[in-house]
Amino acid sequence: MTRLTLLALPLFLCIACSREEPASAPEPSPAPAAAETQPSPAPAPVAPAAAPAPANPAAEFDTGAFAGTFTGGGLRLELHADGSYGLEGPEGVSQGSWTHEAATGSIRLDPGSKTAQDRVFRMSGTDTLADGSTTLTRQATP
Repeated sequence: MTRLTLLALPLFLCIACSREEPASAPEPSPAPAAAETQPSPAPAPVAPAAAPAPANPAAEFDTGAFAGTFTGGGLRLELHADGSYGLEGPEGVSQGSWTHEAATGSIRLDPGSKTAQDRVFRMSGTDTLADGSTTLTRQATP
């Protein structure tokens, strides 16, 4: 038994003398090369932004497209694309300029004569104008 003790003693001393070191943090491993070569995922599609409202609401009214001839109640009104107009009726002939009033949805006739008063027609769609007593309807162009 002494022999066995002598053989076992160095083994026990080695075990007793070795102390445990605290576990060190594992070293970070370099990123795999495959990750570097893969393309990044495509971004999610973005909805298009709403069109901004025009700074001037009257800017979206197309005088050239609205121009035309309107008749009714004994009147004949010709609205020209350049903003001029001609009005014929029982009271005579009037010429001047016309404008679209976006706030009221009306067409204002401004006679060239400074003694004559402006005349305002309320728009009903693109084919009808009315001033309270008279309704004018767009005439087909040949």
